[in-house]
Amino acid sequence: MKWSEQVRDGVAVHLRAHGLAECPVCHADTLDVCDKPVLMVLGGAAWPNPPHMGPMDPDTAVDFMVRIECSECGYNVLFSSDRFYGAEIPAFEAELAPSV
Repeated sequence: MKWSEQVRDGVAVHLRAHGLAECPVCHADTLDVCDKPVLMVLGGAAWPNPPHMGPMDPDTAVDFMVRIECSECGYNVLFSSDRFYGAEIPAFEAELAPSV
């Protein structure tokens, strides 16, 4: 699973519009929107972990985050993905498994 191209492009436009066209650490123009989502688990266990079989902690929230990384120095920052897609925009696209 990876972010749809429309979501990745929306994030890139949003960053540039807010003055983040270059890395704030090394000032290189190498900030990339990573194609894989980051799952951020807040508040407890997100899914049962063997041998503990039981429901997910009811206070748990799982957020999908968009990761931005500088390919020059490794700087990373996460953004909540909620603002970059809606009901009409598919957030994810399937990845084909590599042929063996």
